Amino acid sequence: GLFKNSGQRTNVGLLNTSGQTLVVNVEIWDDTGTKITAVTWTLPPYSQRQSSLGSIGAGSMSGGTVIITRQSTGGSFRAYTSTVDQKSGDAVYNPGQ
Repeated sequence: GLFKNSGQRTNVGLLNTSGQTLVVNVEIWDDTGTKITAVTWTLPPYSQRQSSLGSIGAGSMSGGTVIITRQSTGGSFRAYTSTVDQKSGDAVYNPGQ
């Protein structure tokens, strides 16, 4: 799940694995199924982007979901989240499904 609280925070990341510009919609949903925020990212060919839930516009949450939808035709990507412990700074990589 996604977290933004005093104990941990989640980053959302995307890697454009193609030679085409990629446009995706990133939606953040809370644990009750309510959409919290949505943003559009444009990634140049073979580039990467990572943002915290806070910078995307999400408030505090414990257990949520991110849905990433490709808006452009063609191209390919890999999505992931990383959950960071707020005290130690240690992160856990969570590959997208």
